[in-house]
Amino acid sequence: MNTSQMSAENAKLQQQLNEENKKYYGGMLVYIRTSDIDERQGEELLLEMLQHLLQAQKEGRSARVVFGTDPLEYCKDLVSQLPSRGRAERFRMVVMIPWITLTWMFLAYAVTGFLTIMAGAGVGRMNEVSPAFLFIAAVDSILVVKVVLALMNKTAFNGSERKFRLLFLLLYIVSIGVVTAAGMLLKPYLPVFTVSPWISLLIFAGGYAGQKVMFGGSGKRGGAGAAG
Repeated sequence: MNTSQMSAENAKLQQQLNEENKKYYGGMLVYIRTSDIDERQGEELLLEMLQHLLQAQKEGRSARVVFGTDPLEYCKDLVSQLPSRGRAERFRMVVMIPWITLTWMFLAYAVTGFLTIMAGAGVGRMNEVSPAFLFIAAVDSILVVKVVLALMNKTAFNGSERKFRLLFLLLYIVSIGVVTAAGMLLKPYLPVFTVSPWISLLIFAGGYAGQKVMFGGSGKRGGAGAAG
């Protein structure tokens, strides 16, 4: 199985866990998926641990009995024995994050453009695209994902899911505000191109198709999907 198939199998098997074991295993899953380790070996480890836990559950043993009362230390020890992400995997992730971000940004351009035309305003400022803004958004998306993964890794076992969601929302809002402000400040000084909604829609379609072909199901694990 490839990593996407292992991830799907993992999600399917998790449905067989009782609530206590699901919560315990969920913390381990988040911690391991957000650690800087080889993706395939991480998924293999998670699937092996889940299968072991399911067998123990059938025998009446809990996750705490199987893995111990300190899941953080247990996972730290496991992660330390696995290889870090290789250069190819790191490069793939750096390309994937802005690729997905820009793909969906062009869908937003298309939707706002069509709405503007329907309102009778024609093609205008809502269809202006700044390459500088796109670059800033791409870089910002990488930084945001890295911070989110680090937060998820730090909070995997402390039960502060609500706190994490609030921090993520705040980070997302601040990030969008900074990028938008930077784009507005740079717009008068850098080239701006008018792109019709149809072209934006075509760029989105091409980007989305490329996302599926080149990155498969990995996109969902680059962020919140890490929780399983």
